[in-house]
Amino acid sequence: MVVLVAGTFLPWVRSGRVSRNSYELAGVGVRRLDAGPWIEGALQAWPFLGPLWAVVVVLMVLRRRRSAAVASLVLAVPTGLVALCGVVLAVRFDAPTIGGVWPGPAVTLVGAVGCAVAGVALLRRPTATETGAGSPVAPPGPPRPR
Repeated sequence: MVVLVAGTFLPWVRSGRVSRNSYELAGVGVRRLDAGPWIEGALQAWPFLGPLWAVVVVLMVLRRRRSAAVASLVLAVPTGLVALCGVVLAVRFDAPTIGGVWPGPAVTLVGAVGCAVAGVALLRRPTATETGAGSPVAPPGPPRPR
């Protein structure tokens, strides 16, 4: 999660000599784009990414493993898709005065993939050996009658 959120603060776009992070980019997009309600909603929600990931941490601290896993997947998938688009644009769209830069989207994408993998791992049911049910040593119990 730390890698994902840190990537959102790294440069995503270069305009002249100025680099902008994902939050600055989202703010410009909300003010200037007329891209429809879905994209506008996503751009308006982007600044809440850090606090939303903090909710996942709180769920883990409260030992709400499955809730944290679902929240992690729900957040990681769209964040990863946005980061993937940023990486593709950084590679394909590079002009002398404006262009994408890869550090921000790439780091965010790595973090999103890690969070998605962790979410899937948390959703997986524990095996018998992890719960102790398949342990070769019998647990202590009452003495057997003679």
